[in-house]
Amino acid sequence: MATIHKQQLSILGGKTRSVMVYSSSAAIVRDIAGVVVKPGLNEYTINHFSGNAQGPSFHVEGHGIRATITDRSIELVSSAPPAETPSEDTDADADTDSDTDSEDHRAIRAIDEEYAKLDDDREALDWKLQTSLKKLVALELYGRRIVEPVPQTEGIKVEPTKLDDVVKFLQTYANTREETGVLHELVRKQAREIPLKTKKLEKKKTKLQKRLQKQQKMKHARQEVPSGSKKTENILYPYYRLRVTVEAENLPLDAPSVEVKVNTGKLEHLGDDAGPKDATGPSLRVSYVISNARWESRHDLRIDTIARTGTLSFRAATFNNSGETWRDAKVTLSTVRTKYSLFSEHIPQLSQWKIGLGTSYHHETDQYSRSEWAHRQSKHVPEQPAFMQPAFGILPSGPGVRNAFGQKPATSGFGGTAPTSGGLFGGGTAPTSGGLFGGGTAPTSGGLFGGGAPASSGGDLFGGGAPAFGQQHSATPPTAGSLFGSTQPPPAASIGDRYANTPETVAPALPYQPGEKMSMATSVSETYGITTTFALPGLKTISSSSTPLHFLVAETALEDMGLLYTAIPKLRLAAYLTAAFKLPIDAPVLPKNCNAGLNVDGAFVGRIVIPQPDDAGTISVPLGVDETLDVFYDTPSRKSEVKGLFSKDETITYARAWEVKNRRSQTVELIVRDQISIIDREGMPVRMELTIKKPKSFAGFWEGVNGSCMLREGGQIEWRVRIEPGEKRREELEWDVLAEKGDYVVVSLS
Repeated sequence: MATIHKQQLSILGGKTRSVMVYSSSAAIVRDIAGVVVKPGLNEYTINHFSGNAQGPSFHVEGHGIRATITDRSIELVSSAPPAETPSEDTDADADTDSDTDSEDHRAIRAIDEEYAKLDDDREALDWKLQTSLKKLVALELYGRRIVEPVPQTEGIKVEPTKLDDVVKFLQTYANTREETGVLHELVRKQAREIPLKTKKLEKKKTKLQKRLQKQQKMKHARQEVPSGSKKTENILYPYYRLRVTVEAENLPLDAPSVEVKVNTGKLEHLGDDAGPKDATGPSLRVSYVISNARWESRHDLRIDTIARTGTLSFRAATFNNSGETWRDAKVTLSTVRTKYSLFSEHIPQLSQWKIGLGTSYHHETDQYSRSEWAHRQSKHVPEQPAFMQPAFGILPSGPGVRNAFGQKPATSGFGGTAPTSGGLFGGGTAPTSGGLFGGGTAPTSGGLFGGGAPASSGGDLFGGGAPAFGQQHSATPPTAGSLFGSTQPPPAASIGDRYANTPETVAPALPYQPGEKMSMATSVSETYGITTTFALPGLKTISSSSTPLHFLVAETALEDMGLLYTAIPKLRLAAYLTAAFKLPIDAPVLPKNCNAGLNVDGAFVGRIVIPQPDDAGTISVPLGVDETLDVFYDTPSRKSEVKGLFSKDETITYARAWEVKNRRSQTVELIVRDQISIIDREGMPVRMELTIKKPKSFAGFWEGVNGSCMLREGGQIEWRVRIEPGEKRREELEWDVLAEKGDYVVVSLS
């Protein structure tokens, strides 16, 4: 038997080539040095990839020698293996695997199988209930044809329904309704039992995991540290072990093969496929995706109201709770969405809209097709409960899939909602469940002859408030937190420098440089398609920790910022300041509901939500009340005067006035809004007319040296004025209302 050259390798203490951080994961590329390739078959075992890695995501390539990778495998190591040497070069006929078949491990696997069985039982019962429900809906629709009179058409004879057919139908309907009720009770019983069973299984599994971790710590308590190592850290379990098989000078020259490349998680650039720069021998390059790593955007907005400029800073908070240390890595942030559920939105399809003859017209529903009505109704239904979500978070498209008795229905193959009339013979709420002939909510009808209480008002398939179930169970045993909860687990300790034997090189300190100042590094952005990446400069070392690392991604200067004051003195004696600016074309796009820290004139004033740009691309940020502008408002007056000998007319004069004093050292632009009354002429029994007297010569628009005035829709008057430092500006508003004197008086209606 041919000898297989085997070599044990480890990522501990090694460098990381690159890290691409996404919003919910990270793509890692590592170069594994120290690879010894011998003629024939070579098997390399690379240890200590974090248990948070995603097994199917591993890719391998090699550099520095002509050879062929024939296969690879990934294994999850749950317990502590025998002591390993990071680069042990041995020739052996077999390899001894670590013992992962202990009694505790078998018990954990049995618990996972029981979880899967509970999920299968729930889905099977749910399917039976849905089938019975669809049958019930079909019978309800058929019953309407029996009891409703059929419109007579000339030349066509309509046979009346036979009594025997009605009796058979009623018996079938009663049996189906009873069957549906029995299944519903089983579902409710299952809803009560599942949380209890899952809680017991969770406690049992957590207990087993703690016992395994305790055993692993005891095994490593006396483990020797390689000589020369300055730092030691326990190896975290479980971890992934990657085996790669390479054949050198053994395969025929014409054996088929292709060039392989690892997945860097970003658009390929020149040099990405080159070998390690510091390599002195053959090496393997491994890429994989790891969870419990992400980045979040942070924004800071600084505004200088004197210089009328600003700065928008775009920062990134990078979180690494994966259990790995990414040492000396080229770090890039990506905006791509790595959850498939985010791409599972499908374009809706139009179904045929058929119309016909009926006995009544429902204004609310008959103006839509049934599929359109079902879609409109589905917008008001709560989100799907967690236990109905498939594995990997991939949600069904369309109106969604809900269960009977209060659940969001599946889309019907024949259109929208079911009829909205009563039970089979009227009276109750008709079943509107999604089924064979309709979509909508599940049946809430009463008894067979209508009038009963709804079948259920529960918020989910099993009644309200059942905890999540049916989610995918990771092959990686959780290290903390609830098995099914969403609590963020505590950060894993870093898999670090156990094998770092290279002594530190002490460099001399740099000389003091008076007058020089440190700068802040930013990133280089690149957009390709719908994805934007931000490459951080230099090499970074990111350890596994609960404390995020903050990086400055980009900083955008906001020149020529507009500052505008707005006052509504009749409602409040205050001037509101708003900053308006436009982002440059090359600036990063702001997310919706962008939360940012706000600094005004050097002082941090709190956090705000930056509004989205308007149609002109202008972003307006409210800065609150500026007390350096004094706002005054005269007491409103209303005077009445009657004129005329025979036909007496009453003239009512309204007068308002505002005044603003600028105590700032700069000129300010101010919008002041007031209003005049408008005449409601609906049902007006007498003649009424309105005339604006002030501002003078006002005919809907007035413009002067230091401002303008405009009459807007609804009687709103808007002044736009410039007020110099120390200046006081006063404007008056006056209008007359002429009404024919009689039994009516002029009053305010709103």
